Amino acid sequence: MATSSKNPSDTSIRITRAGKINNYVAYALESLEKNDSNPIVLHTLPKPPDNQTATDVQPTKNDQDASNTAITLLTTPKLISVVEIIKREYLQDLEKKRSTRLVGLHQYNEIGSLEDPQGNVGYRARETDEERAQRIAMVLEGKNFPKQQQSPYMRITLSTHELPELLKKGATYQKPLTRTLSKTAKKRAKLNQKKAAQQDEATENAGLETS
Repeated sequence: MATSSKNPSDTSIRITRAGKINNYVAYALESLEKNDSNPIVLHTLPKPPDNQTATDVQPTKNDQDASNTAITLLTTPKLISVVEIIKREYLQDLEKKRSTRLVGLHQYNEIGSLEDPQGNVGYRARETDEERAQRIAMVLEGKNFPKQQQSPYMRITLSTHELPELLKKGATYQKPLTRTLSKTAKKRAKLNQKKAAQQDEATENAGLETS
């Protein structure tokens, strides 16, 4: 059963054949730079119909991908490549900024398929009880036997913090990459952490004095 991200704070990126890897990576890193508390969701789900609101970010234009199984399977290797590059570039950015953060991005993988009894692979509204009963009645009568067709997809969520709710939904987890620091860099990181803690304490004390 396919479920899309309902959290409006998540950045959702749909990977397509026409999209450029550099664009996907740049957009994801830019989103993390603006607010690293928001997860990045990359997926190969089909494009929603025109009459539905798409929350997906599409960095490239003129996307002519058809929503079918073959194309979805073709985009999965690209999705994995994009994710690996994002994780590597994220660590390099931490190094450039001399960040005190030593771990990279947590990764959650989901694999599933979208089912459409009418043979139209894509986003389909949940079937009502009445529609289901009518469909079953038609099958029993031997009329218009619905053709089952599935569209496999893969969805990967990258986050700076752990998301245990995704594990409960069946996602697999990959630990974040770890930065390796020299002795000098480790010492500098500890000093930066100490300064940051002192600044936070000073700000908190100032707030208490003015209240």
